[in-house]
Amino acid sequence: GHLFLKRITGPLSSLAKAAEDISGGRLDIQVAVSGRDEVGRLSASFNQMVARIQDDTHRLEEKTAELDRAYRQTRDSFAIVQEVGSKLTLHDVCIYLIRRFQEVVACRRMAMLVFLENKKNVIMVSESGSACLAANFFETASAAVQRLDETAFLKPDVLRPPLVPAEFESARRLVIAPFQHEER
Repeated sequence: GHLFLKRITGPLSSLAKAAEDISGGRLDIQVAVSGRDEVGRLSASFNQMVARIQDDTHRLEEKTAELDRAYRQTRDSFAIVQEVGSKLTLHDVCIYLIRRFQEVVACRRMAMLVFLENKKNVIMVSESGSACLAANFFETASAAVQRLDETAFLKPDVLRPPLVPAEFESARRLVIAPFQHEER
């Protein structure tokens, strides 16, 4: 009788210990499955339940990370919009955006080209200065970036001064990141 009780209480004791470990936060638990009797089936079911809990926990951790990233992006976007709204001139807005981009991108020399389509002018703004350029520069700059829908790497001779600061001439390549307003 003692052997029979030990055969039943041993696996049940293992299951109880594993359940305590799970409630303590450990999810890397498996219990030995011995036989096809009720205790064996209970052990197999327990292992399947632990595997499902592990999968669900992993998915929740991934979703939490995604939500955290989306929250940070939204918070940063609102902060940028708020700061841009407080700037009084286009030059100040561009300089602020350049400095924010420098926090994110490894490139230290940046310029912004702002296209004023109604006047056929282009404004170049960098930390080293700014210029409002005439219509002939508008056409050249517009042709260089017109078909770009995403970030692209271009040869440095595609945009030359005064469309970019003179210090850009020594660059091996230019990276263009287009920003659009109302699909333009």
